[in-house]
Amino acid sequence: MRPKILIAFVFIMTLITLASAEMILSEPKSVYNLGDIVSITVTIATTTNVDGFFSIYLICNGQEQEFYREYVILSTGDEKKAEAKILLREGSTGNSLGTCKIKAKLNDKYILTKDFTISNKATLTTSINKATYEPGEDIILSGTATKENGQAMVGFVEMTIPELQISTKSRINSGTYTINFSLPENAKAQEYTINLNAYEKDSSDKVTNTATTSTKISLSQVPTKIEIKMDEEQVLPGSVVKFTPVLYDQAGKEMTAQVAITIKDNNNKMIETLKGETESAQAMTLDKKAMPGIWKIFAVAYKITTEKQFKILEKEDILIKLLDNDTLYIENIGNVPYTKEVLIKIGDKSYSQPVNLDV
Repeated sequence: MRPKILIAFVFIMTLITLASAEMILSEPKSVYNLGDIVSITVTIATTTNVDGFFSIYLICNGQEQEFYREYVILSTGDEKKAEAKILLREGSTGNSLGTCKIKAKLNDKYILTKDFTISNKATLTTSINKATYEPGEDIILSGTATKENGQAMVGFVEMTIPELQISTKSRINSGTYTINFSLPENAKAQEYTINLNAYEKDSSDKVTNTATTSTKISLSQVPTKIEIKMDEEQVLPGSVVKFTPVLYDQAGKEMTAQVAITIKDNNNKMIETLKGETESAQAMTLDKKAMPGIWKIFAVAYKITTEKQFKILEKEDILIKLLDNDTLYIENIGNVPYTKEVLIKIGDKSYSQPVNLDV
């Protein structure tokens, strides 16, 4: 049994025999994070009388930081156990990141532990309930934050979407967090990167351990408004009415879609229906006798409706012609009653003829 016990002991302790004493040094953990406490136990067993300064150091990146010092006086056969602790905090422990070790020294003799790591790093994970969203929709982010030493972070996580000028913060409790936020109603349809930064702080409010990650979301294009653009809003009967229906998304960007168009006269009577695409020019030739007044164009796309008014002007006009039987023919070809005198010339003679013609 004794060889097996000795082997197990060597794995957890470092021992050195001095000329007058033995030092046994406990081994640290393999990884620490800033904010952790390193606890070390050193046992000194004497074989003769010993006195002198006994110190314990943290060595990182070739720099030594003493964190325990005592003058010891021991008689032959005495045993002394020293327990030392150091709080790992930048500033108070120098450049204490990277590969380190503990050194115990009595007079001019010393003993070292195995190498271990002091880190300010952590791992941050995040999950999101889906990848594609609509403007104005709520988003829930959740995840975990674990330090390199395997322990849960207790701190804060900041979330930013720079392009949308969104920034918020949430607590990390026992290594988990949840962030709720809403997307702007007018956010552009595109892919966005969500940046996450987790951190802990020490008692002096200095950031210690940090972790970052990111995820992406896509924002859908949602039609929100339709309008009708016209070349002219006052037209004569018989002319061509030209117009273009335009559909906009949540950010005011034009988008293409099928559109249904209805044109009604000043008595709300349906005159014509058309189908086409938004952003495509449409045209309708008015009848020469189209009634004067306010007409309306209605456009519908994605159940979004708009109305555009235009005015048909009054036009007085007649057609005069002589028929084969020498009959004078006068016709109202305007869109309002014609009540004027008409000057008629036959040979060298002129006649003024009152005319009263309805449309």
